[in-house]
Amino acid sequence: MAANAPDETFDLNRLVIPTPCTRGWDQMTGDDRKRFCGQCQKYVYNLSDMSRLEIVDLIEGEGDQICGRLYRRADGTILTSDCQPAATASDQRNRFRFTIAHVLLLMTICAGAFASVPWLGPIIQPLVNRWLAAPTATPLPPQSFGPGQWIEGLLEELPDGPTVADGGHDSMPGLE
Repeated sequence: MAANAPDETFDLNRLVIPTPCTRGWDQMTGDDRKRFCGQCQKYVYNLSDMSRLEIVDLIEGEGDQICGRLYRRADGTILTSDCQPAATASDQRNRFRFTIAHVLLLMTICAGAFASVPWLGPIIQPLVNRWLAAPTATPLPPQSFGPGQWIEGLLEELPDGPTVADGGHDSMPGLE
């Protein structure tokens, strides 16, 4: 790793491979982390076998002409060696129940506050409307692969803005 600390704000989920390599990972020579592609004469790095900090270090050290192999989950996030495992259906149900319980509690508290202080409604309503406004997301460019598939090729970064992994869009072009 490089001596200086990697950028903590770098969002790996903005990495895309607009034109996948036609040569498969198994056709390249090397180990599980880095292989050499005889077709394009470049090293291809397996990002899923690296931690987030190692990937940021690699990008900072090698520049913007890096070929990589990545695995994008159905939710739009890129799998790394230090990723948390994907949530199971029961985890999602429990999280949903927990959220509903808290929303109901909050609604009860707010109803009591609004009933006892009628002048509070016109002050709070514009703030609530602004808070509930959904952010617009930058959709990923069309990809020729689906969720849960490996892809190799030259990495590029999307412009700033929420990604699918941030909850910006329900679907991604090419990943539906």
